[in-house]
Amino acid sequence: MQMSLSRRLSEAVGSWLHFEFCCHRAGLFSESALKSAVGQVISSLPANIKGARVYADAKHAGLPRSSNRGRPPSVDFVLVLPNNGLGSSDAEVVVETKWAGSSHCTAARIFRDFVRLALIKHHSPSAKCIFLLAGNNRELAAVLAASPFTSARLTHGISKGNLRKVRLNKFSLLQSSVADDAMRGWQGVPADLAFLTSCSGIHPAPTDGNRYDFGAIAWEIGLQ
Repeated sequence: MQMSLSRRLSEAVGSWLHFEFCCHRAGLFSESALKSAVGQVISSLPANIKGARVYADAKHAGLPRSSNRGRPPSVDFVLVLPNNGLGSSDAEVVVETKWAGSSHCTAARIFRDFVRLALIKHHSPSAKCIFLLAGNNRELAAVLAASPFTSARLTHGISKGNLRKVRLNKFSLLQSSVADDAMRGWQGVPADLAFLTSCSGIHPAPTDGNRYDFGAIAWEIGLQ
C-alpha cells in the first residue's frame, strides 16, 4: 500500500527532527529550518521526471490578491514539473508549514494557510496540497488543542482524524474571531468555500508510552 504524501512528509520531517535533536542541534530549530527537510522530501517525489524542481516562497495563480500593499502572495513550497515554470498554476505539490511555538503559529495564520491551500486545490484540482505542523511535542499538543482544530470544546474545525469537511461560512459563524483575523485584507475569497482535510497523525509515533521530544503532523486538503 502506497504511503500518502501527508504521512510521508510527517514521518520524514518528524524523524529528521529527532535525528537533529539526538545530534544536539535542537537549538537551531525554527520554521525556516524545515526548508531543508521538506525540500528534500518533495524533491524525491518525481524521481523519474527529469527537470522537475522544488521552489520555496513561490507565487501561485490560485491565491487571491491582498488589498494591502506588499509582496505578492506566495506559498512555502511548490513542486513544478518541466516546462511549467515557477509561478505556474500547474504545480504538482503545494506545501505550507508552521512551527509550533513560533510567533507566526497563531490560530488565524494556521487557518489562513488551510484556506490558501483550499483555494489552490479548487484552482488546480490535480495538485497535492499539504499543511505541515512541526515542533516540540508539548507545543504541538497545545496548538492542536486549540482553534482552528477540533477539541473537547470545539464542535467545528479541522479534525486530527482521518477525514473532515470544513465550510468557511460555518467556521466563520462558530469561530468568528479566528476567521475574521485569517480573512483580513483578502479579496475574492468565496464565503461558501468548502474543503476536506485528512490527517497523517503525529510522527514519530510514541512507543511503549514514551513520546519523542519533537514531531510533525500533516493534513492533505481535498475537494468534496
